[in-house]
Amino acid sequence: LIVYALLVVHAPALFSGEIYNWIAKVIASYATTAIYLLDLQYSSYVYILGSCFKFINAELAGLRDKAFTEKAHLLRRVYHHRFNPTLFVKLRHLKQWHYELNEAIRKINLTFSLQIISTLILTFTELTFGLYFNIYDMRHKNIR
Repeated sequence: LIVYALLVVHAPALFSGEIYNWIAKVIASYATTAIYLLDLQYSSYVYILGSCFKFINAELAGLRDKAFTEKAHLLRRVYHHRFNPTLFVKLRHLKQWHYELNEAIRKINLTFSLQIISTLILTFTELTFGLYFNIYDMRHKNIR
């Protein structure tokens, strides 16, 4: 309550200067926050999907070990080939899960591609021009 009272008391000091400068800073901070949150959301999606793929790889390694160590089932059709039908069911399930993850990745890349490209371009231009103008200012301060 005291903080709000202090803000109300100091409100005329905020608006006494350039109002357009203040509005521009608010809009710029809002845009920066939105870009940061979208990048954070994309990163979390990538991290989650990466952990899912690691789990699938671990399951496939476990299936490979089971395929070579287990005895063959006594089913007539598969006995001579030494195949375990439950391994095929699990492999089919992992294949379907892999396909679903690939579809999710495709949709995420389609959704976030424009935002990622624009973030890269903005970051590159800000760094390039910021570095250029800082070097330019340093050189001209030394000359004068």
